[in-house]
Amino acid sequence: MSFSFNVLSYEKEPSKGGLKVCGVLSRGELTVGDHISFCDSSVFADGYVRRIEVKSRNVQSCTKGINITIYIAVRIPINTLLLRLASAKNIVIIPFLDLTSINTPQKNAEPEINTKHTRTSLVNKNAGDKLAKEKKINIQEKEFVKNLKIATSLEGYLSPSESFLLEKIRKSLKIDLNIARKLSNDYISKIPKDEAEREYYEAVAVCLLDRNYVSDNERKLLMNLRVYLHISEARAAEIEKLADWEV
Repeated sequence: MSFSFNVLSYEKEPSKGGLKVCGVLSRGELTVGDHISFCDSSVFADGYVRRIEVKSRNVQSCTKGINITIYIAVRIPINTLLLRLASAKNIVIIPFLDLTSINTPQKNAEPEINTKHTRTSLVNKNAGDKLAKEKKINIQEKEFVKNLKIATSLEGYLSPSESFLLEKIRKSLKIDLNIARKLSNDYISKIPKDEAEREYYEAVAVCLLDRNYVSDNERKLLMNLRVYLHISEARAAEIEKLADWEV
């Protein structure tokens, strides 16, 4: 079940090395053992709910309410988390989302399937079945990237709600968590940090959403936008290659 917990205060747990958090559960149900994510404008850490306290009483779960205290076992060094929390503005705890840029090692990750250069000539039925399966996976991943483009077209990063919706889309497309994580990180890492370049990048990405190519009219408008943003032709070409990213 989904939930949203607004953090009002927090402090380090000296004896456990975790985090004590007080706040308001605005919707949903929170349960001991839940895997959670810390969010501001994007997901920046995760952990597990170790204990829940309501009115000084330990409970197994709780629904909407105020003055709720939760004790969280975090998956990164506590001092690192405290630094991230200190720089955040509106901290919200939501169900765990794996669509983040947190550099946690992934064990036993499934090998990626590269179908970009798959030969069409088949030697037997088994090879044909394998190719059909790979094409299906490739189409699903492209659909996921298409939704990533939509989610990041305005801000250049994923908000908590966009991450939540993309997680629902990932499950609907039956894409492995590790593959979705890599697709998200690879795509978002290509978005330019310079504001003018990001504006141009987002414009190109939106043009590519429907047809996967830029029409003549769109090309004229993009050329004018490049001039207004003071971006050179060479740099614009590089940005367009980044925006035309495929699985």
